[in-house]
Amino acid sequence: MPRTIGYFKYKTRSAIEIYGSGFFKEQSDNGYIYGWSETLTDFTLRCHLKTFTNDTTNAEAGIMFRTQANANMAYIGILMGGDNTIRVDKRVDTNDVTTNLASSAIGVHQGVWLQMVKVGNVITLQYSLNAESTSIGSISWTTLHTATGTTDDWSSLEKHLCCSSGGDNVNLAYFTKVYTEDCWISPIGQKED
Repeated sequence: MPRTIGYFKYKTRSAIEIYGSGFFKEQSDNGYIYGWSETLTDFTLRCHLKTFTNDTTNAEAGIMFRTQANANMAYIGILMGGDNTIRVDKRVDTNDVTTNLASSAIGVHQGVWLQMVKVGNVITLQYSLNAESTSIGSISWTTLHTATGTTDDWSSLEKHLCCSSGGDNVNLAYFTKVYTEDCWISPIGQKED
């Protein structure tokens, strides 16, 4: 399934719909992603996965740090699965297999906060089941995994929202409260909510 089967749509300043097909599993990396290049050493990428339609248990939606948007590039991400399991996956190098670093069955596949915080060479991958209306400072985060040195050898770093269907169909991931430092996600721009 080619990466071109999918698209993104701005709903508001901090809300983005992504429709995507394909997979982020094993050596296959042809789900749909949308992202921004990064220039900061320390930053946060955060969103609320409000809606995730999933036709298969292999469908995934979430956030990633990648070397590039091209298929089969190195990445680390926190992904919500269609099987109600949240996981941290990593591809060490281009065309390498995908490795699962951590997972947790949380009983839902939408209505989940996702966050990746990079401080120096440490990346903390977190989720929360707090309501979408919860203020940022009041969210109770669960750390699923902490990675050290993952992006040290990368020549570039990009932040991405992602969606895959786990098959030939196309699924919707609707992200709200999308936030990250040092980028413009829409013609209006963004700020901390």
